[in-house]
Amino acid sequence: MKWTLPIFCLLIAVMVGCSDTTMINDEPLADADAGSTDAAIDAGNPDGGPDGQADGQGDGDIDGYSDGQSDGYSDADGYSDGQADGKVDGYADGKPDGTGDLNGDSQPANEIWVEIDYSSAYSPQSPDWSFSDTPGWGPAEWATTGNTWPEAWDRWNNMAVVDDPIGRSLEIGPGGELQLMLGFHDLISYDSVTVRIEGRSRNCCARVFFDVYNPLNGLGDSSELGQQWEVQVVELDMGQCFEIGQGVQAVRVDPTSGSIALVRMRVTIHNPVY
Repeated sequence: MKWTLPIFCLLIAVMVGCSDTTMINDEPLADADAGSTDAAIDAGNPDGGPDGQADGQGDGDIDGYSDGQSDGYSDADGYSDGQADGKVDGYADGKPDGTGDLNGDSQPANEIWVEIDYSSAYSPQSPDWSFSDTPGWGPAEWATTGNTWPEAWDRWNNMAVVDDPIGRSLEIGPGGELQLMLGFHDLISYDSVTVRIEGRSRNCCARVFFDVYNPLNGLGDSSELGQQWEVQVVELDMGQCFEIGQGVQAVRVDPTSGSIALVRMRVTIHNPVY
């Protein structure tokens, strides 16, 4: 019994001590939560989530994105004005309405053209061909009766593709004639024809003189090229040299003095109706 009272007192003391410890342990947890929450509020987190992040990012980013990118992409305005006007209109004006080739030449709607190019050819009959990008008028419409493509003829079989100082070209010498065979079944009317010649005189120290005409009726023009080692361009006014509805016609290039190094020739019909 003499030990009973001290043991009982000891048990009471232990119980009181444990109770205090649990409360202390609970308090820091509550304080930690409260402290966390306060710290977060001060730091702008939960409100700082919405304020710091939604406001900060909402104003800074969403507004910024919206102002910066939507208004900036109003480049939908810029894009629309700049690109639609600049490109779509430019494309419409330049291409479907008119014509255009892969080199970036764009023609008005009132022109159709065909071009032969000897800069990579291997024979007088094998030039590269280009055509105006014109709805309803393609290679078949340029072709002679019974053909689907125009042709380049070496009339007297005496021309050659040569490597000239200006590059590969067709040499048309004295007595030689290049004939671009064409037909116009579907042509109803037109204003005029021009022929563009690119090349030079093959002679070292003399100019070349030549005629360009339609052998069907003899209508055409004359011109000349110098002997400089550079590609020269001349434009010939052929008038109304083509016969409407005639299925076999041509553009003939006929040197009258000297030899031509011909790189390219383009035939253009102005204001056609077809």
